Amino acid sequence: MWLPGHLGALTRWIPPVLVDEVLDAAGRREQRVRLLPARVVVYFVLAMGLFGDCGYRRVWSALTAGWPRTVVADPSAAALRQARRRLGAKPLALLFDRLRGPVGTTATPGVFWRDLRLVAWDGTCLEVPDSPANVACFSRHAARTTRPAGYPQVRLTALVECGTRALVDAVFGPQ
Repeated sequence: MWLPGHLGALTRWIPPVLVDEVLDAAGRREQRVRLLPARVVVYFVLAMGLFGDCGYRRVWSALTAGWPRTVVADPSAAALRQARRRLGAKPLALLFDRLRGPVGTTATPGVFWRDLRLVAWDGTCLEVPDSPANVACFSRHAARTTRPAGYPQVRLTALVECGTRALVDAVFGPQ
């Protein structure tokens, strides 16, 4: 059985009630009791961003570290993958929409200069799986030869508030 709301630092910044709201809005609330409830899968996907160089099982271990193994589920990598697929992207997009935006006040150091909010704008390219759908949506990067090289790439452009490093907005698209 999973104890709700006990996922350490993630629940401090993203409370379980907010996760439940976006799951309801996305229509992704589970219909039956599962080993991995949708709320837990949201936190798991968020933890994957924090532990990007780890596999599913190591991310799960980091997420549940310190909990007695008799209380916490011990899912396989396949179960975690299926739970992630079941969840989909919509709840995470809704969660991002609820959390994004400037957070600094005039009293926060480095946020304002002459009554203007300071922001930084930057972008990068991320490789995505080499599937026909991704190739159709995102182009491959240009190579020095006449053939396209590597994997398709998606461009990420982000606007970040200076002083707090809060993500104001982000946009994904073709290169």
